[in-house]
Amino acid sequence: MKFTYISRVLCLTLVIVFFNSCEENDYEFGDIVTPSSIEITAEVVGQDATKPNGDGSGTVNFTATASNALSYKFVYNGSETVKPDGRMTYNFSELGVNTYTVTVIAIGAGGVSSSKAIQVDVLAVYSAPDDLRTLLYGYDPSN
Repeated sequence: MKFTYISRVLCLTLVIVFFNSCEENDYEFGDIVTPSSIEITAEVVGQDATKPNGDGSGTVNFTATASNALSYKFVYNGSETVKPDGRMTYNFSELGVNTYTVTVIAIGAGGVSSSKAIQVDVLAVYSAPDDLRTLLYGYDPSN
């Protein structure tokens, strides 16, 4: 079987394309900069001048910001939650006024990180729902 001129050109082109596609790509990651200037705010739900520790729900809304951060990890009591937008809500349930420490880890490019902690005083009270009190004690919410 004879190779025609077109067949030879086609084979040569395929060989050139094959060897050119084997070139190693040069990827760049960019600068790896550790997040800095971490700021954490804690909004205790129901907090005002007469209720400095909140309304008793135990709910706190946290917001974290930092320079060069891509994501945030909130750590409380051994539990870690990643929040890319830097917003997290915790419902603390230990009865009474308690001080809680929440740590925020700002995560940057390449996985570099820095952290900061905040302490917040929160009031948590429990009031059973009316239907539960009715079942347990014969409670009548209309009285």
